[in-house]
Amino acid sequence: MRFLHGIPDRSQQRVGLAQLAVRLLKGAVHRRDSEAVWRALLRAEEQVKEHFGVLNLDLVLNAGEEYAYLRSKPETADGLEAKAPTLMTRRQLSYGVSLLLGLLRKRLAEFESTGHGTRLVLNRDEIIDLLSVYLPESGNEQK
Repeated sequence: MRFLHGIPDRSQQRVGLAQLAVRLLKGAVHRRDSEAVWRALLRAEEQVKEHFGVLNLDLVLNAGEEYAYLRSKPETADGLEAKAPTLMTRRQLSYGVSLLLGLLRKRLAEFESTGHGTRLVLNRDEIIDLLSVYLPESGNEQK
């Protein structure tokens, strides 16, 4: 490791397979969060896939969008994968949450197609307006 005026240069730090595994188990890895981890993940992609394959997990790496995450392997037609224990559980989303995610994704797609700005920011009232069309009317609109 190189030192600059007594301070270690973290940009040259080597990231091992164990560190990659821990980072992926904690959640998605983004290039913008750590360049060293991202480069190490690209170099060791096959090793990481092999390592997590034993745990019945797939590495999803999107080099274009610069993120990676783990997901459970899909069940096969013969049901062999279903018998293996799963590390990550699937949870069904409620209607309201699914609706909100779908509407936000649609709004993001519309925003990206117009090319106005780089960030889409919605305030609470705009989100309520998006949802109100699809949700039944209640007696207490203030709530």
